[in-house]
Amino acid sequence: RLLDAAMVQEGVQQKPGKDVTAADTLTGMGCWHTGSPPKAQPDARSVQKAVLAIWGLELVASAMPKAVASLLGVCQWFCLLTLRILAVFGSIYTFARSEPLDIPQPLPTRTKDELAVFSALAPLLVADLARDYVPLVTSSDASPSFGFGVSIAPATQGVLQSLGRLAERRGDFVRFD
Repeated sequence: RLLDAAMVQEGVQQKPGKDVTAADTLTGMGCWHTGSPPKAQPDARSVQKAVLAIWGLELVASAMPKAVASLLGVCQWFCLLTLRILAVFGSIYTFARSEPLDIPQPLPTRTKDELAVFSALAPLLVADLARDYVPLVTSSDASPSFGFGVSIAPATQGVLQSLGRLAERRGDFVRFD
């Protein structure tokens, strides 16, 4: 109620058709979220489209790199739920950057294989939203002139929960001193 009052006070209009107050489940950005148990996973229709597109690639000898890059982007989005699955991708990045992007090119078997492995692992794309944070804060940076660097700092669950509420697009950041 306090949030709704603050929104009204600031002139933010509410769209009743999109109100999810007290909803136990919702679908957003291609993912299905539930509060009991708290978890997120790809929406069945969204991941089905990606998997069927992957299976369709088994029937073709060539594809446009930009089309494969688009499919890869969808797969990577779902991999954010279970980051380890990103490890199946390697050679596909080379094909997805092949020039010209809009002319069909021979589709390497390795690229097809990587996508097929993703489709086999798709049922494992579930994020348990009730799990604790890893007790570390990590930060990495890739610089073309200074190389790759990683910083790690231990942190308590309370600190991690407060950091988890920050958003870089809002201007929030953490400094490691």
